[in-house]
Amino acid sequence: MPSAFPHNHHSHTRFCDGAENPEDYIIECLKLGYKTYGFSGHAPFPFPTEWNIKVEETDDYINEIHRLKTKYQGQINIFCAMEV
Repeated sequence: MPSAFPHNHHSHTRFCDGAENPEDYIIECLKLGYKTYGFSGHAPFPFPTEWNIKVEETDDYINEIHRLKTKYQGQINIFCAMEV
């Protein structure tokens, strides 16, 4: 049965203070019938924290979300953002 809330535009992954890889979230969303999903990792700071994307991983974060957008095109709309 599709989820009562088939959209989510606020999530965190292993790139910041979340636990899972971005693709794990998308696989679960597809099982639940989500129509859209947005990644909103905590934007990097110019100093180390335990909850923000590391400056040196910013490109990896963006590239991974764009890879998923291409891979799952037509199945779910994926958005890439940063929480600032």
